[in-house]
Amino acid sequence: MALQEEFCELKKLGGGIYLFTFVGNLCHWFKPASIQSISKCIDKVSNDDEATALVTTNEGKFFSNGMDVRYLRGVSKDEAKEYLLMFQRLTSKLLTLCVPTIAVIRRRFDGQSAAQSGLIHDTCSSDERLLEQGIDKAKEYKSRNWKREVYHALKMEMFKSTVWELEKGGIGYARM
Repeated sequence: MALQEEFCELKKLGGGIYLFTFVGNLCHWFKPASIQSISKCIDKVSNDDEATALVTTNEGKFFSNGMDVRYLRGVSKDEAKEYLLMFQRLTSKLLTLCVPTIAVIRRRFDGQSAAQSGLIHDTCSSDERLLEQGIDKAKEYKSRNWKREVYHALKMEMFKSTVWELEKGGIGYARM
């Protein structure tokens, strides 16, 4: 079963593991349509009681170049505000997803540094087996048989103030 959007694809692998891929050889800018596509995929994982982990990866050179600031330059203040709020809601969904997430990407700084800074939980070697290692890590997490509700509650508590700001607090320091 696969959910194909122009920007991304979601496939359900065995054991409740989902593979989310930014498709194509693009820069993968976050535009309103791509944010909606990603959100739809995250909702599908969140609503699947059999989901055990989410592995994210990309095709092409770039995982993502982030928010599309060129888009912001060409829209009204209200459209810009809605775009930023959409992005914040997506960030909140990802922070509090009820299953472990594994990113299979080559970051701008190495995985070891990202793990040490707390940006990510763990890293694996950067070789040809990277995606395979990411799926193996998802299987390892699956074998722990975490209760989704407990996992979600822990993430909600851990990111409580961040989630509140993202969902209820407007657009943070960039208030318009």
